Amino acid sequence: MSHGVSFEFLNRQLVWHAFTEFVMFALPLVNPARARAWVVRNTRRALGLSAIAVDPEAKALPEHVCIICFVAARDTVAAAVSDTPGLVESAEPSSAVNPYITNCGHRYCYVCIQSRMMAEADECVCLRCGDKVVHIHQHVEF
Repeated sequence: MSHGVSFEFLNRQLVWHAFTEFVMFALPLVNPARARAWVVRNTRRALGLSAIAVDPEAKALPEHVCIICFVAARDTVAAAVSDTPGLVESAEPSSAVNPYITNCGHRYCYVCIQSRMMAEADECVCLRCGDKVVHIHQHVEF
């Protein structure tokens, strides 16, 4: 009489161990902002939505204001208002620091637009007009 020994459990454990080690190795190699942008871009494309919805409030800002700074400040103020009852919501727009011009002609802070271009790679779009941002150059006032 022979008893068959099943190695299903051990095989499953070995596969799971190898998978978790691979994930732990690969995780530091993934840029979270770029991965998020890739997921959002492909989801929007699969659903047939436009690349970006231009924020009407941000679009109405003066040309010298960095929209990325304004949106970040607005979101921070909104979070503070929701956490603290009785706080009045106000996000004051300010001029772009070290202004750079995109290929579509809109002005942003260098740090804001460069970090956005690095995070979104080839899919960075202007928040004022929705055009693809390909390159930037320093804004010089005469």
